[in-house]
Amino acid sequence: MSPPMFHPIPVGGALNHTYADNVLAVGDAASQVKPTTGGGIVFGLGCGRIAGRTAANAVQRGDFSAEQLREYERAWRDWIGFDLRAMSYLRRLLYRLPDRNMNHIFSIADELSADEILNRTPDIDFQGRTLLALARDPRLFITLLSASILSVPSLVRT
Repeated sequence: MSPPMFHPIPVGGALNHTYADNVLAVGDAASQVKPTTGGGIVFGLGCGRIAGRTAANAVQRGDFSAEQLREYERAWRDWIGFDLRAMSYLRRLLYRLPDRNMNHIFSIADELSADEILNRTPDIDFQGRTLLALARDPRLFITLLSASILSVPSLVRT
């Protein structure tokens, strides 16, 4: 039996550039991973499809320059860029909170029955859009506001 293998999951946000001459970075290699959960199958598959279309266009043109491949980055950022930014913010917001503050946030969420709102979530992969839509419910808005207020000191620490 071989020993287990692993690699770190890049949850810090997408690379600044996911293309170069003759190169398209996709999935974990491009850090196209949900910063909140480390998941990335849906994002990786979708970005792979975009990369495939971009590569096919490059083959047709016979041009594999960074300028030609730039379209890949524009397309995937249009598709999931907002969600990655929102989830990165949420991760930074919650990551350094002491347990007592996290417990307080979950207590507020429980008292407000925020789980009922989240159970109505149509697509858990696009968490930024989901939170934006669900924030219209006062119960979730109060929970998110509590998390933000409790997180302020942790955001200014380095």
